[in-house]
Amino acid sequence: MSVKLFDSERKIMNVLWKEGDCTAKYISDVLKEEVGWNMNTTYTLIKRCIKKAPSNGRNRIFCDLAWNDCQVPLAPEEQAFVQTSIRLSCMENAKLVQSHYTGQPEEDPMIDERLLPKQTADGTACCDLYCQFFWHIADRDQLTVRQRDQAAGGLLAAVWNFCEETDLNEVPDLTKEEVVSLLGDLAREYSTDLITLSVREDGIGFETMDKRELRY
Repeated sequence: MSVKLFDSERKIMNVLWKEGDCTAKYISDVLKEEVGWNMNTTYTLIKRCIKKAPSNGRNRIFCDLAWNDCQVPLAPEEQAFVQTSIRLSCMENAKLVQSHYTGQPEEDPMIDERLLPKQTADGTACCDLYCQFFWHIADRDQLTVRQRDQAAGGLLAAVWNFCEETDLNEVPDLTKEEVVSLLGDLAREYSTDLITLSVREDGIGFETMDKRELRY
């Protein structure tokens, strides 16, 4: 099966293939600068690309939440679950469309996660973490969306919890190698027989700054 993309739709996909996980607004901002499209034009083309992806129920979820078109109000925990499903499904669909378009084997989807910089109140010490997570599904017929979201979503939540709970006084003593090892351990912890989560050292950025000892 091949998927035919028009030049305008290809511009949408090129942004996704280049930038990875990104919002519709980000795609709109990029294409407004590159080709002068307004937001409505870009959003319409994004919808077309979604419809051209192999059909499944998750595409409907993406449209509903992205355009605030849900049929019923969602509680915060429900919205968080749906947002996780959207994020993961969007990346899977993008890789699937890319494979159909290029004729190359489908690549494992990836999420870029940039955590908000953490710093002391006076700004004299801070840390910044950026990481890329990949997941591989052994058998799509066996893995449910819920199982995928529990694994990948659980890993993302664990990384955020690590950053929230880590004492900033301890951060300057951490090395990038230690952070890579920690993230690798978390990826293995949330992997199952049906889905394998992984991190790559070259996809992790960890920077710290500590000027507290320089204060007089």
